[in-house]
Amino acid sequence: VIAILGATLAGPSRVARDIRRAIAPWADEPGIAYTVFAVLVLANIGVLRDSTSIEMIVQSPVSH
Repeated sequence: VIAILGATLAGPSRVARDIRRAIAPWADEPGIAYTVFAVLVLANIGVLRDSTSIEMIVQSPVSH
């Protein structure tokens, strides 16, 4: 979800451009930018960890 949102915001659409212009003042502040980046990275790690848990993969029976 985070990657799709990022790809959408990177596009040339009018909505994406308006959103980028709206968040530009906050993105210029290093403290805010790094905090948002850290939260997004941690959220992405949590989503990936829960959806592809190693225990689920290892313990699942293989059916052929």
